[in-house]
Amino acid sequence: MKIKRLKINKLYGYIDKDIKFNSDLTLLVGINGAGKTSILNIINWIVRPSLPHLCVTEFKSIKLWFSLNDKEYEVYCEYKKANFYYNLKSNEKKYNPLIIPIKHSPKDIENNEALRNDLIEELKRLSPDEKEEETWDLIATLPSPTIIGLDRNLYTEESENSIYLDEFRKIRLKRKKSESSKSPVDRVKDIINVEYRKRRNEVLKLTNALKKHIMVSAFAGVSGDA
Repeated sequence: MKIKRLKINKLYGYIDKDIKFNSDLTLLVGINGAGKTSILNIINWIVRPSLPHLCVTEFKSIKLWFSLNDKEYEVYCEYKKANFYYNLKSNEKKYNPLIIPIKHSPKDIENNEALRNDLIEELKRLSPDEKEEETWDLIATLPSPTIIGLDRNLYTEESENSIYLDEFRKIRLKRKKSESSKSPVDRVKDIINVEYRKRRNEVLKLTNALKKHIMVSAFAGVSGDA
């Protein structure tokens, strides 16, 4: 999977973001409270997916664009009246939306942690209807992201032989074998090391080219009789 763009409208009532991800590496930089962790959480909740967390989070709309297996996808989440909508479409097809009734507006439960947790547990017990089955089955096959927040929490963990459980439908989805027994932290370290070496080599090439240019410039205009 390659995430291409994330557009957030009024997250928590005030955060607006439109992020276009680079093809290789994207860095999120900002002061505390700028929304870095919130962005990672939103991506994680959409892709996993964790619909209960989306349903108790205040926002106006969220769009996520990504590509997978040579297909382009767009996820669009929004609130309409008393319902939450998880819309999904590809460049080939538009799927039936997942529609979840909302008893309490996310804005009203912002400072009520106990009510928020109760609603999450209640929403976990919901299941899709017949029209939503195809949409949910596709979402359930999406690769789970590995996200390490500033609190060092791992939202997705993988082992050599992992059973992935759908927390929304509470049924076993599938069994996958990873290619290595490395932990998510080790995998992130490997990615960072590879990117560092690539950037370092690019700088070395630029430095050598600059040295050659300086040497040529120093001797430019000097004749063979000098």
